[in-house]
Amino acid sequence: MHMCPLEWRYGSSDMRSIFTISNIVRTYIEVEIALMVGLARAGMAPAHCIEALKGCAEDLEPHEIYRLEEVTGHDIASLAYILGERCGECGRYVHLGATSYDIVDTSWAILVGRALELVKSKLSKILKAISKLAIEHRDTIMVGRTHGQHALPITLGFKLANYVYELSRSYERLCHVGKRVVKSKFSGAVGTMAAWGEKGFEVEKGASEYLGIEPHTISTQVAPRDGFAELISVLAILASQLDRLALEVRELSRTEIGELYEAEERVGSSTMPHKRNPHII
Repeated sequence: MHMCPLEWRYGSSDMRSIFTISNIVRTYIEVEIALMVGLARAGMAPAHCIEALKGCAEDLEPHEIYRLEEVTGHDIASLAYILGERCGECGRYVHLGATSYDIVDTSWAILVGRALELVKSKLSKILKAISKLAIEHRDTIMVGRTHGQHALPITLGFKLANYVYELSRSYERLCHVGKRVVKSKFSGAVGTMAAWGEKGFEVEKGASEYLGIEPHTISTQVAPRDGFAELISVLAILASQLDRLALEVRELSRTEIGELYEAEERVGSSTMPHKRNPHII
């Protein structure tokens, strides 16, 4: 798996930790365990195999899977094979009736869900901070501008309140898109649940309840992809709003304007001591 170096550099440590190879593999295993739970609840696997699978997967390292993938050409098949070999008599029930994308799509739904919660948490802090400033500066007079030119006077509180309104709408969008993206996919090859016979919905329900997420209503070989397109659109909107806010702070911090600046004093240059570069934005 390749990550853009720019995204990796500027991502937070919390966000980076979600998408490490080791965490992705741990999530694959978590979903395989959930599947075993679903099989056991449906009477298609012995109940003791749940704990057996947890035990034999505990010290599995990602490099073991990807080393075998070099031979098999398939990561999830390699994972299922290794777990099957490790788990003794319970190995025959590992990945039973599932297709690779039951594991992959459900895992990515979990990972995206965790990432969304992190984004929502940080956005909530931003909203609270800007709301506090908007109230504190509701009577702080400043220049209003259109097309970058002086217009009628406004207050800083009014300007910030507009950002609160826009960003709160993005928060709502993040909440709504999560309901469509963070869903499990346990439906087997081509989405028909045929390998589980009449027990398909029981397997799906047991596995999904174990993970604490709702299943997709219906799927093909893969989970519906429109939710990911929607997610990208929602994140792009949020990014553009934050960019506009950051750019405005930067512009209003220009020496010839000087209407806003960061309270924290920072060294702006090794040779120009008068400079105060924006640092946080």
